[in-house]
Amino acid sequence: MGEPFHFVSSMIANDALRSAVERGYEVFAREPRPTHWRAAPSRDGDALLRMLTAAPLRDLSDDAIGPYSSWAITTVGSAQDYRYFLPRILALAVANTGWVGADPPVIASRLMMSQWETWPAVQRHAVLNLFETAFLCSLEGEGSAWMDTENWLCGLARLDQPLESFLHAWEAATAAVAGLQLSRFVSGSAKRLGRGGSIGGGFWDEVHVSVRQRVGAWLLSEPVRRRLEVTLGSVGDEDRWEIEQGLFDLDRVG
Repeated sequence: MGEPFHFVSSMIANDALRSAVERGYEVFAREPRPTHWRAAPSRDGDALLRMLTAAPLRDLSDDAIGPYSSWAITTVGSAQDYRYFLPRILALAVANTGWVGADPPVIASRLMMSQWETWPAVQRHAVLNLFETAFLCSLEGEGSAWMDTENWLCGLARLDQPLESFLHAWEAATAAVAGLQLSRFVSGSAKRLGRGGSIGGGFWDEVHVSVRQRVGAWLLSEPVRRRLEVTLGSVGDEDRWEIEQGLFDLDRVG
């Protein structure tokens, strides 16, 4: 069984990230707990709802909230229900537990379905603060181990947030983990970049093409190359091949 957030929070080393999660619980605390909902025939909606409301929101295990996070709105419950469970889903996201519904771009997609731009400003700010804090922590290897920087960037893009400051933060980050994740982003995008400079595939396909082109141009830029070259000299032999592959891919598509 997955651990409830009271345990997971002790594993989040970064104070800012832990505070961002706590802020989510605070600003959504008055959202009503669902008492009934509609579910697709393929889901046992009544059983799922009983499980999700049998304990305080903070104490729901990963194995309880994880499946719901993947089914929310599309096959189980409404946008209002998702809003109630959102703080626990955000906690799941920063714990990097592997549930699809806790991937930042999936959360962002559910938020867009929920017309989150109409929510109170304090709630929108809390969500964005968590996304931004998680992105920055991932550059330092903080929070839970190896949070995926690209995933948080894609989530921010899906929420229509300007990406310039985040791209600059990534190229300026000095931790080796930031360079390794950047190399993975380059190599994972190389095939698309070679077809015209726009990234795509997976969750990125839900992002406006102009943003994908901008990110693609950034990946091919000189600051990104320099960042990979600097990282090459600071990692052990077991990681050098990833950086070398990223540089090779830049040469191939640049």
